[in-house]
Amino acid sequence: MFLEQQTKDVLDLEYRETIERVLEVIATENLRSIEREIKQIWQQYIDINSFVSDLHEIFVDAELYYQLEEEKKSNPLDMIKAEDIQ
Repeated sequence: MFLEQQTKDVLDLEYRETIERVLEVIATENLRSIEREIKQIWQQYIDINSFVSDLHEIFVDAELYYQLEEEKKSNPLDMIKAEDIQ
């Protein structure tokens, strides 16, 4: 019983992280190249969990998470530190 709850908690955490990543890509990336696929998924699913899961797969395949991470790394504001400004 305890292991089952731990497994459920881990899966819930992974799912929440997936939702956060999907929302971040939606909010920040240009999705025109995969717009058709997104529309097909949207029309196919009533269940939001399946929708998010399929979007996640498309974003992984299109390397959108990688692009998002690269953008975070190359943010000029992050490169400038308080001690650099004098």
